[in-house]
Amino acid sequence: MLCNYIINPQLRIALYSVYAILLIMKKTKENPLSHIGKMISEVREGHKMTQSDLAEKIGTTQSVVARIEKG
Repeated sequence: MLCNYIINPQLRIALYSVYAILLIMKKTKENPLSHIGKMISEVREGHKMTQSDLAEKIGTTQSVVARIEKG
């Protein structure tokens, strides 16, 4: 899983939490894509990270993070 490659334990916990929420939402038939971007953005901002910082940590580009956060 992608979270295993993130060194910062607080960020790893936050991403696992988002993943758990997605699993719950899937079971309740809500559209997880309508909420995931906001959750990722809130977690990222809570860690005082830019989209570029997050992209570097997870091995992608800033534009991908921006598209995910946009939903």
